[in-house]
Amino acid sequence: MDFHRTGPRCCFASSWPVALYYANFVSHRVPLASKAIVQMDVPKSLIARLAPYTLSVNTDAGFSEWANLSYHCRRGDYLPRSLSHLSSKDLMIGPIATFPDSVYGKMRSSAEIKNNNVLRVGGVEASQHIFSADESVSKALEKECRSHTFVHYELPEECLTINDAKDQI
Repeated sequence: MDFHRTGPRCCFASSWPVALYYANFVSHRVPLASKAIVQMDVPKSLIARLAPYTLSVNTDAGFSEWANLSYHCRRGDYLPRSLSHLSSKDLMIGPIATFPDSVYGKMRSSAEIKNNNVLRVGGVEASQHIFSADESVSKALEKECRSHTFVHYELPEECLTINDAKDQI
């Protein structure tokens, strides 16, 4: 998960094609794993109450908070003080970084992260919703989404084409 160093989090893909992509990715990385997707329909009113913090790529303009966060999380580093405010966010929405963690481990700084480090599925930037695992957020999700959560076990054999899954995420 790209933002795991910000504290305990629950991560969800923001669209069905991205969820299918991840399911296919997992089955390529762990061939014995069975595929399943948990779909949780979160009301817009709850999203608004959680005051989402949006991270954007914008690496062409210079500093990118998303690139800096992805860099430190993918390397397993502790967050620098400049990113510590993210630990208190109930919901972060941002792009999904691509390539294995080892690629980030070889980078010297987050400035090496460019727009091509963003996962694209079907030509569209893939994004994720990362919810805090804080008790109040968890209870709100449970209350608001209890009857709007579904598990999909029967998925297509090849959800979406992955040329070389190991090099994508």
